[in-house]
Amino acid sequence: MVYYYAILLLLILPMSYAYIGQVRKIDVRNLVLPICVGVLAFFMSCRAMSVGADTCQYTWGFEQIVHIPWSKLFTAKIYGAGGGMN
Repeated sequence: MVYYYAILLLLILPMSYAYIGQVRKIDVRNLVLPICVGVLAFFMSCRAMSVGADTCQYTWGFEQIVHIPWSKLFTAKIYGAGGGMN
């Protein structure tokens, strides 16, 4: 959760640049957009290798949901890739 707070705090800088640019009638898009992309790209690159490792579980479940009729959607049993019921 600390990382999300850091992202929010670091995005205050380009937001303040955009606000000041709007007040002073200066086009700051060439400055604000790269800063925002840089902050988000930096935090994405710090992500651990284990994040997103359970994608196969979700994909397997979604593939099962596609074949379930709407009338049985909330009572159906979905099995994980390892065979365990979720």
